[in-house]
Amino acid sequence: MFKNGKIIAFMNMKGGVAKTTLCINIAYTLSQQGKSVLVIDMDPQFNATQTLTTKYKKDYRKLKEEKKTIYHLFEDPEDIVPDYVFGDEELHEDELDLITELDNNLHMICGDLELIKFENESGKRNRLNTYIEEKKLKEKYDYIFIDSPPTYSFYSVASILASDCYILPIKPDYYSILGIDLVRYILKKVRKDYGKFLTEVGVITFIKNNTVVHDPIIEKLSKKVSYIFTEQLKEAVDVVRGSGQGILMYDSTPTIRSNIQRLTNELLKRMEEIYGESNK
Repeated sequence: MFKNGKIIAFMNMKGGVAKTTLCINIAYTLSQQGKSVLVIDMDPQFNATQTLTTKYKKDYRKLKEEKKTIYHLFEDPEDIVPDYVFGDEELHEDELDLITELDNNLHMICGDLELIKFENESGKRNRLNTYIEEKKLKEKYDYIFIDSPPTYSFYSVASILASDCYILPIKPDYYSILGIDLVRYILKKVRKDYGKFLTEVGVITFIKNNTVVHDPIIEKLSKKVSYIFTEQLKEAVDVVRGSGQGILMYDSTPTIRSNIQRLTNELLKRMEEIYGESNK
């Protein structure tokens, strides 16, 4: 049975808003609920990759040797001259197999610091989208999450071109609101240049325990965005420590686990509202 998966980019032009934390933890929680999920790490810092390879005890150096990182999608093969003498007139390229299976339901295309080499390669921006289409990945996964970098760059444009919709993780402060405006500017520019439109799923807020401090900002946000998630990501030392050790929120304390479960369930409900029953 073919799936009808949706590709969600996690985006903000400001760092420190728990973008990667949300991306990998929602992905993992969905996988624990029986959904098939692919995480694509398009951020050259590749923090998502470091956390998930640590959790699943994958040897990242070996994955790089096997060319199973996002870098190799944008790398051009060495020029090979067809051997006309022996009748071989075709140019043969090895088929890319970038996906690492972490477990039955959670797979990943690992990030790579070397991705920075392609920062000025504007002509390659559509390669991720093409790869997803050629491999028919939307028919294989319920959800594909793209962890996009907090910059207007080759990587963020490539992420947009490959996605159906986007989530805005923010920390409710003045600078995060500016980050939203920058995302909107970039999306408008990409739409004009490439004819690509992304649906806004909504804003997920990353807050301290004292929520009263954030209330005025959240109220202001409500006038700028289509949807603000009722459930918020609560700031906790255990979450930060856990990421470095490969411990995700679903496997943490009951309070933290409940937090990410509610957030994930709200995302499922929101996606159902946008796309209908078939994408539940």
